[in-house]
Amino acid sequence: MTAVSKELLAEIKNDIDITWEDAAGDEKLSGCILRGMNRINDLCGTQFDYSTETGDSQAKDLLLNYVIYARAGALDDFMKNYQADINALQIAQEVKRYAQQQAEESGTV
Repeated sequence: MTAVSKELLAEIKNDIDITWEDAAGDEKLSGCILRGMNRINDLCGTQFDYSTETGDSQAKDLLLNYVIYARAGALDDFMKNYQADINALQIAQEVKRYAQQQAEESGTV
């Protein structure tokens, strides 16, 4: 992932109460968002859709919280506080992969 959509940036800015325009701040926040997306994707072994309309809401919620903790300089606390959510998302992805594998082996896909 190389860019954050304008819609996702606007949504996260709204969620964290950034109401002013600041190009340098947007660039910095976009970098934080990208790092969060990459981290969550790596932890779960998949590429989530973080778009505002069709995105995976569980991954998007984790991303928002990642950004909040990253801006506060508390990423260690993020991992501790959201480990159960990360584990649940990892398990859900494994279940999807397993179901897809079973469907492919049985020829139903």
